[in-house]
Amino acid sequence: MSANLAFKENFDSEKAKGALEDILAAFDQPENFARLQDAKDLAGNDMLKHMQVVFPLLTQIEMGVIESYGFTRDGEGLYLP
Repeated sequence: MSANLAFKENFDSEKAKGALEDILAAFDQPENFARLQDAKDLAGNDMLKHMQVVFPLLTQIEMGVIESYGFTRDGEGLYLP
């Protein structure tokens, strides 16, 4: 059995729920919350600035969490291997 297939078989809905809960908890950690608030303040009401500043920060925080669930930390880490 390949590593990718084994990973997909072991990543069930309960693990997905746990990953989502951990990601949301990471957003609420005081240092991350402050970083996100600063990014939102910098972006203001400009949607393009939100995409340039806020979204990458959210992705960075998320990638720090999903690594413990078997995803890679690079851009491919957002998808099942």
